Amino acid sequence: MAGFVAAGLFSARAQHFNPPLRKEARMSVYHVTYSVRLPPRTKAELHQMRDSAASSEVVAALTAKGQPFGTSIHWYPDLREPKGALDFLQPTDTLLMTTRPAVDDVQIKADDQRGIICNSNSALEHAVLFSVLPYFSHLSRISVNLSPLAAALLPLDSASFANIEFHRYRTAYVMKRYAPGSPPAAAITHKRIERLSATYFIHLPQIPEFRCRLIASWGMNGFDTLLWNRQVRRSFSEWLDRPTFAIALWQFPDQETNDEHKRAPVQPTTPMIADDIEPQFVVAAVLSPTLLKRAFKLSCELLRIVKQTGGQWANVGQAIAYLRPGLVKLMAA
Repeated sequence: MAGFVAAGLFSARAQHFNPPLRKEARMSVYHVTYSVRLPPRTKAELHQMRDSAASSEVVAALTAKGQPFGTSIHWYPDLREPKGALDFLQPTDTLLMTTRPAVDDVQIKADDQRGIICNSNSALEHAVLFSVLPYFSHLSRISVNLSPLAAALLPLDSASFANIEFHRYRTAYVMKRYAPGSPPAAAITHKRIERLSATYFIHLPQIPEFRCRLIASWGMNGFDTLLWNRQVRRSFSEWLDRPTFAIALWQFPDQETNDEHKRAPVQPTTPMIADDIEPQFVVAAVLSPTLLKRAFKLSCELLRIVKQTGGQWANVGQAIAYLRPGLVKLMAA
């Protein structure tokens, strides 16, 4: 695709480790999602889910690959649903998540709550969050910082993708990005007028306990997430076939710019406005069996620790914050 500065790290050795998906008697796709943010003391309803339109784009791609859609799974705030409530899930199923995993939202300060997601604290959310935890040192609406494990997937000329900070009001454009260990002066800064968006994709072959496959694909706000998943469906559907970690930078249509040639419709009727947009930069890495095995073992170990000390934390985000120092030690071992 034209416009790539970097277009992946697909080594010959990495490509053949993951055979095509086996034909199973049953292999369904389930869209897992959080509740939309509602006013205080408002009861969440089943239909009030985040990013359903974005999920439909990827569901269409997965259906074309022979994986029928099962249904949606709603993570209500503080639901605390046990594993047994989802006994219909099988290891052959795929969990599709088109909302940013709420790994560190609970740590955001009270005066900076814009865009946070309320944790469900259900067994499935625990499994999903701990499955992505080895890849991120921090993951919230404010910033995304890759862990050393994930940052090592980036080529040297893409090291500044490892840590990205975002504008916090009105839009979610990239504000600053920098390589691990970089001094503040070395950070690449972006003005809001540049309209630069960052989007993420991770495909894991299994998560703890449930053993389902996980595909998580998101931008930093609803508009970017929808356009991004449209692009995943149309331009990057091969990522749905193999474990992959990807980051992209975009100049999506802007609904606020004064430049009429760059302005998106105020109320576009379809996400097809993204069809002719080329990414400014894409880094995509196939996840090797060795890396996946290591990360999965870390996820299982952290989840085991949480279960052993159950009741110590009110929220999975608090447990994650407490366990991060231990995670660094485990990853260094």
